[in-house]
Amino acid sequence: MTTQREPLRRAVTAGAVPDRVSPPAAGGAEDPLGAGSGRRADPLLLGTCIALVLAHTAFRAWAVLGAWFQEDDFELLRVSLERPLDLDYLMTPHSGHLMPLGRLLIDLSVAGGLFNWPATAAVTIAFQAAVALACLWMLRTLFGMRWGIVAPLAVFLFSPISMPATVWWAAALNQLGQQIGLMCAITCWVMFERTGRRTWLALVLASVALALAADIRGLAIPPVLAAISYGWFETGGPVHRLRSMLRRLWWAGAVAAVIGVGTIAYYAAYVPLETMDRDWGLLGPLASSMIGTAFTTGILGGPWAWMSPQAPAAFADPPVWLAHLSWVVVAAVVGHAFLVRRRTLRAWALLAGYLVLLLVLLWSSRAPYVGPIAGAEYRYLTDAAAMTALALGLAYLPLAGAPGSSEPREAPMFTPRLPVVIPLALALVVSVSGVWSSIGYARIWHEFVAPRDYVRTLSAALDETGPVALADTGLPPDVVAPIIWSEDRLPRLVSMLSPESRFLEAGHELAVVDGDGGLDAADLHVERTTLPGGVADCGWQIDNGSSRLPLDGPVIEGDWWLRVNYLAEEASPMTVIVGSEGESVDTALRPGLNQLYVRVGAAFDSVLLLGIDPSITVCVDKVEVGRLVSGAPLT
Repeated sequence: MTTQREPLRRAVTAGAVPDRVSPPAAGGAEDPLGAGSGRRADPLLLGTCIALVLAHTAFRAWAVLGAWFQEDDFELLRVSLERPLDLDYLMTPHSGHLMPLGRLLIDLSVAGGLFNWPATAAVTIAFQAAVALACLWMLRTLFGMRWGIVAPLAVFLFSPISMPATVWWAAALNQLGQQIGLMCAITCWVMFERTGRRTWLALVLASVALALAADIRGLAIPPVLAAISYGWFETGGPVHRLRSMLRRLWWAGAVAAVIGVGTIAYYAAYVPLETMDRDWGLLGPLASSMIGTAFTTGILGGPWAWMSPQAPAAFADPPVWLAHLSWVVVAAVVGHAFLVRRRTLRAWALLAGYLVLLLVLLWSSRAPYVGPIAGAEYRYLTDAAAMTALALGLAYLPLAGAPGSSEPREAPMFTPRLPVVIPLALALVVSVSGVWSSIGYARIWHEFVAPRDYVRTLSAALDETGPVALADTGLPPDVVAPIIWSEDRLPRLVSMLSPESRFLEAGHELAVVDGDGGLDAADLHVERTTLPGGVADCGWQIDNGSSRLPLDGPVIEGDWWLRVNYLAEEASPMTVIVGSEGESVDTALRPGLNQLYVRVGAAFDSVLLLGIDPSITVCVDKVEVGRLVSGAPLT
């Protein structure tokens, strides 16, 4: 008697029951999903898949809700606030690529309030759930609703490889849409190959458009679709396959070429790219880091340990012996599939080709700036998790309607039957290990609270004081890295929180932002000062409109502030000039006893004050040179 577990055992035990591949469907007359698609899905199987999707979504919700805005996120928010929602805004490049879908999602998030992380996280969580459903749809459509899809689904859902696209908003804005487009395009293309219906072709184009609207890596989708047609929906030798595919799908190739060439041409014309000379010597170490270590460990639930030289950025840092063990496991999976099934190597070739494409993209863009360690950052490998799930299915499961589908060997070269618990246990171990590694990654983001605390403190202070005149003393490097905003970092942030506040190069009452985000009155850490003046009870007396005041020593070039301590009879314009090149700052004097702060950057050994109304007398006690520091709190 057949038990309830027998279908499960047959599905997950490679080579247990010969799978028959139906011929290509003609006009949709045949069942496009092959065996198992025509009957009602096993409630236990359906419940298991839904439970995995829900568990994945709940776990990723925990991960993203504990994070906060970081680095590029601040610039994305600022541009969203300053620009209207129009085509010009949507097509504004960011960091070398277009992201119209991301721009829309940014505005959707900002609608919930500026720096409202729960609202922003809700959008990310919704897209994360859509990614999980897209993977389930892809596996179910390609291979039918069978227990064999559970393992690749779990590998994808719980892989730490896609964690950066969850917790880092800037990465999620690009990569979640690109993943959805990739998996939906594959699904719709296979349905088009099976049925020939143009509706599926239109959905393929929509999926590619969605992916390209999110990230330039959407250009990798047409080659993947061509590889699926060549490897699984054609027959004969390599040359015959190619000729047949070109005769049958030449028009699809033409459309893909138009899309690809058009996208590349647009990038070349309108997207500024900063690139370095290609370093061929970097390619080997980068491949070792990216594919040899990060990918192989990550897809098996690693890397188990993270290196974070500058939080919250984290790189895969697995123990050496575990990295080596992962290669043994990968080789065992590839070898086992080859020994028990026919036509499996093409599945791994598809995955390997995609990994090489990701490697070349990284080598030609970001890696020259940071070196081989860039390969250990999973945000450059995110979509490889989806391709791995696809490759596992193509290697171990029948692709209905595809003459090139894998199938059990009539005489397997590996005859021991694996108990059903072994593949299930392996999938469980990989999933649990992936969750463990993902928790370690998420905690790095959860514990990095400097940006959140700084912005909240500054926002509260500006709400209490209202618009203020500020001096730009810069942002702490742990709030926003200097490489993100090389200049005017603090003014850009304050412009979002208090648009009416102003940063001045010269002023009498200036505020500064301290290291925690609080507002303080400006003070000066004095490095140099002018020599004493010769007029009693006045110091340096200016009654003809100008005077040069020598310092007690030279000042090298740098970010300096002057504090002019003066007494003026009436208000008057004044110009401050320093340095051999005559760097000048136009400002004004107030009547009475005052202190004036002026920002300069040149090297100098004296200060020239001129342009003062010659009809008044001004007494300058001294001019001090130093760095601005926090004084008494404003709030």
